[in-house]
Amino acid sequence: MQKHGEHVIGKCGQVLLFSGRGPWNDEALEGSLQQTIDNFHTVDKNRPWAQLSCLYGESLFPPSTYNLFKKQTFLRKQLGITAVAVVILDSDISNTIKQQLSTGYQAAEVNYQFFSSLVDAIHWLENHGVDIDANAITQFFNQNRL
Repeated sequence: MQKHGEHVIGKCGQVLLFSGRGPWNDEALEGSLQQTIDNFHTVDKNRPWAQLSCLYGESLFPPSTYNLFKKQTFLRKQLGITAVAVVILDSDISNTIKQQLSTGYQAAEVNYQFFSSLVDAIHWLENHGVDIDANAITQFFNQNRL
């Protein structure tokens, strides 16, 4: 099957960055798995680290892709993630997206929060003790708005 959905993955200090527009299928999420794992291994697990995602459009998963998302979420938890901030933009179905992601984050017992503003998400992560370079993070998302 052809890849459906697009994303860009990055890292800024102790923050993994994900900019994506869904919906996604297995091929799209599997394509990001190695890059995600590589980024996991570059954070200092002895210091607080986090993920900040900006999701655009209909960022949902079908059941098999959702299972891949859950596996990645459990992996982040095992590696000691402090928090996940999710910014949802340009979407008419933000409540549905929140419901689907919440189920996965809750199952893995990951500390997460949803936002409609990148600035608010950055402040929330700062309040969780994660070292933040707000300018670099903002630049990443400005350059990778999908």
